[in-house]
Amino acid sequence: MNFIKKILFVVFVILILVTSIIYCTLADVTNKHDRIKYNVSGVIKDTSGEDLRMVYIKYSSPKIITKTDSLGNYSIHKQNVLFLEFEKEGYQNIITKINDYSDLGNYEFKPFELIKSTDSSFIYRDLIYDKEKVIPNQINFTGQIKDVFGRTIEDVTVTLTDHKNTDVAFGGTFEFNKQSYLLNFEKKGYEKLSFFIHEEIDNSHNKNDIVLVKKREKKGVYLVQKDKLLALPRINLKYHSEKKYNSILWGGRYGYNVNTFYFPRNKNKFKIGNKGETLRFIVFNESYKYLFPVDDNLEVPICISDHKYSYSSYPTGPDLKDKVIIYPNKNNRSDTNYTIIDFIDNSDVEKQYTFVSSKTKKGYYFSY
Repeated sequence: MNFIKKILFVVFVILILVTSIIYCTLADVTNKHDRIKYNVSGVIKDTSGEDLRMVYIKYSSPKIITKTDSLGNYSIHKQNVLFLEFEKEGYQNIITKINDYSDLGNYEFKPFELIKSTDSSFIYRDLIYDKEKVIPNQINFTGQIKDVFGRTIEDVTVTLTDHKNTDVAFGGTFEFNKQSYLLNFEKKGYEKLSFFIHEEIDNSHNKNDIVLVKKREKKGVYLVQKDKLLALPRINLKYHSEKKYNSILWGGRYGYNVNTFYFPRNKNKFKIGNKGETLRFIVFNESYKYLFPVDDNLEVPICISDHKYSYSSYPTGPDLKDKVIIYPNKNNRSDTNYTIIDFIDNSDVEKQYTFVSSKTKKGYYFSY
């Protein structure tokens, strides 16, 4: 009997804890919702005055295209217009726009209706909206484009878009923040480069570090010299592998290999550059973009990686754990099939470094 009472008490405590967690989570979500000031909002109704559910919304700004001048410079002035499409099956779909749109403003549409129709084409309607008094921000995108050797590139096509973003008015109400842009850089014979910008921009966005790379059938890591690329030597890294297993809260198991990497002995040094000189590398295989120093004591690991091989839907893939990682930094994002790394070491002592791939268990090394 006492055993049953203990079980019931434990179950009661668990229920109290779960209820408390759910309450706190909902309260937190509510508070966050109260704090959010949405850029665009409104209510959609049917002809009977009821909120219209599951209306799909697409929004976008005009595409703007320009080219770089003889010095590789470009400049784009974004138009302050936002187009919105409202679409629901079985209703007449409409398109409207905000002419004085600003990323820093707030626009609340007055309730409007969608009318039932078998015609699914879009018709334009001017919808009424209230806005806060805010000066429309004229957003400028400027910069200079060079090749990997530092030479400016003329006639690069620069395109500013926001591919149509979407939202859904699940219960008739829609609200979203529209602050994203896509900058594309294209020129024949070069790899296409794209930057996705998602931030609040008050007046300008300058990118002077745009580097376009010619299309090449290359793999590995290269040092960028004055007018050519020098391949770094590749080695097989020593490693120790240990298998581990873990479980997932909602059921299922996943396993992973913990690989500890070491630099091999008796390797001839590959010396490049001079101390205080900035070295530029180009990596044509993303798995090799992790750069680490090699300790003088080769018994000290270069780095450690977790390589998951899933039994369930748990994420898989190599995940490098740094000892002293040089590159990439935590905020690094690469939108290309190559990575450019500018590296400098101001110490007076010559050191060994290696790019590491936890996939291939190989490295590209140099001393500097």
